[in-house]
Amino acid sequence: MARRPKRDSGASWIANIAASSGADAAQVEEVLERRRIKASPAMSSPRRLTLKRIAFSGEKHGTVTEGPFKFEWSDLEPGLYGVLSDGNLKGKSSILHLARWLLRGEPASGLQQDVKSWIQQARLRFALNESVYEVRLDDPALGVGSVLQLVAKEWSEVARFGSHAEFKAAMSSFFLRELALDAFPTWNDEHGKEVIQDWAALSGALSMGPTFDSLLGEVPMAGLPTRLMQMYLGLPWVPTYCAARVAKSAIERENDDRTKRQVQAQREQITRVLDLETQLTKAQQELKALPQFEDYQKRYRGASTALLAAQETKRQASQELETAKSAQVRLDEAELTDRRRVVEITDIIAAGRVFRALDPKCCPRCDALVTEARRKKEEATSACSMCGETLMSDDDGEAELSIAKETAAKSKAAAEGQRAHVKTADAALRDAEKGVVDSEGMLKNLEGVLRSGERRSELMFAVTGLEARLAELRRVVAPQPAEPTLELSIITETVKECEARVKEKQEGVLTDVSAQIVHFARRFGMIQLSEATLRGNAVLEIVKGGKTTSFSKVTVGEQLRLKIATVLAILKSGEKRGIGRHPGLLLIDSPGAQELADDNLEDLMRELKAASKELQHLQVFVAAVASPPMLNHIDKERTKRSDNNGWMW
Repeated sequence: MARRPKRDSGASWIANIAASSGADAAQVEEVLERRRIKASPAMSSPRRLTLKRIAFSGEKHGTVTEGPFKFEWSDLEPGLYGVLSDGNLKGKSSILHLARWLLRGEPASGLQQDVKSWIQQARLRFALNESVYEVRLDDPALGVGSVLQLVAKEWSEVARFGSHAEFKAAMSSFFLRELALDAFPTWNDEHGKEVIQDWAALSGALSMGPTFDSLLGEVPMAGLPTRLMQMYLGLPWVPTYCAARVAKSAIERENDDRTKRQVQAQREQITRVLDLETQLTKAQQELKALPQFEDYQKRYRGASTALLAAQETKRQASQELETAKSAQVRLDEAELTDRRRVVEITDIIAAGRVFRALDPKCCPRCDALVTEARRKKEEATSACSMCGETLMSDDDGEAELSIAKETAAKSKAAAEGQRAHVKTADAALRDAEKGVVDSEGMLKNLEGVLRSGERRSELMFAVTGLEARLAELRRVVAPQPAEPTLELSIITETVKECEARVKEKQEGVLTDVSAQIVHFARRFGMIQLSEATLRGNAVLEIVKGGKTTSFSKVTVGEQLRLKIATVLAILKSGEKRGIGRHPGLLLIDSPGAQELADDNLEDLMRELKAASKELQHLQVFVAAVASPPMLNHIDKERTKRSDNNGWMW
């Protein structure tokens, strides 16, 4: 293995990467540009964030205090503030959560859904150094609002958002720009992809409680605490280092995927060989089992002729049946018509007898009397005394009825005779259909025998082809391990170069921060703490009572004090050097719930107040139950407290 050349701390980063990777400078620059890795050598000066006003309003539902509400806390400055109530679940933590919501652009995990649904409007005014801004959330349900800047006593719009996604993006873009922070990529092994950590992740270093899984930020995942520490220390090359690490993970994942694809291809080849061998054996067995070919052509032609004849007989029988059915329909209709005529004539004769028995005295329309002369004329000429028409005698109707009955009897006989003909035609069709089925079965059997010759040829060709394909597939080439690419070598050396440059600036800063952690933690009541060492991977090792331990192994109350001490140490070190990116805002939720005795809580609050005076730009908000340690060390004018154990808002 070639010996890695010694790094030249005075050379450019491109030159060092090229020397250690064996590439030339142009190749290094091309790879870094393609992987979007840019130099970030500058150290940052801090900008201080100070909340000036918190206000929100809305309407409560489903509680004992239903109805509209309005909360406002104005004229806020750097220093220690308390959000206090006489009991729990009074809304004090919700005030901090709502402030975080407006700062982050998305709700914090501690904001309850019912409380969130009550908010109808919210405002957060804050200062970044000398500039004053205000976030206005006009429709929390839809994420509609704006960011404004106070310029010459007038509000000027900086950003507008119309959805939850736009709100988060607007706040992330705003704070990353204004605090000179960088969104940095991390690598998610589970999903095998890059994840961008933006302001929502970075802002985790501003809040604490009620859980303490991580020394910095909210979650100990994907190296996030390390990146937060390096970022807020103001160290150079941190964004470059993050991007290079992610690029290295991506290339390694690509190489692993390539090897996996090769292994999978080999497995598929083996599976395919086994499949083809099975096909070959089956074809050989079928070829061997085929009967010897005989001359069945003559019998096949005879069967074909018989099938055609049977099909023609079926066609004629079907046609004859349809003709017979059509005739049957016509005869049935004629019989029905003739029977209806008999009934009709019978009804007419009966009605005529009834009406002829009538003896009208006058016209039913005009009341004109029927004269005696008309009556005599009716008797003499059979002319109706009313209208003069000739009256029909019963003998005429009976003759017509007799003719109709004779016609109906003939129609019935014809219909019954046709029905017998339909049955005969139907039976003939069924016989013809059976003849077709029998002929088709015979022909199919003969076709199977005739095809055996074709099948023999097919199988012979198939056997030859399968043997050739098997011979090719059996030359399986085992996958070769992927050789390290030049790109991977360049990116690997980039990670090492950036790591070296970060460490050059980090070591002295971490030594000072570690000393400050001991200073603040002892002031917070951890008097048995004698040493603290903040490592470059954001692991805090401590010596307490003469025993070495770490942040993750101490009690929750000690974790709270160490977490606060670490942030204050970063701020104090940054002020001393004039570098750093932490904005100086701390939101602490329920410190009294973290297994802290009253004496320890007293120490914590007393020293937090002292620290807020030492660090003139520090602003701390503590949400807690109104205990003596809180009331003793937080000035009354800097306290927001509920009345009579009631709600904060």
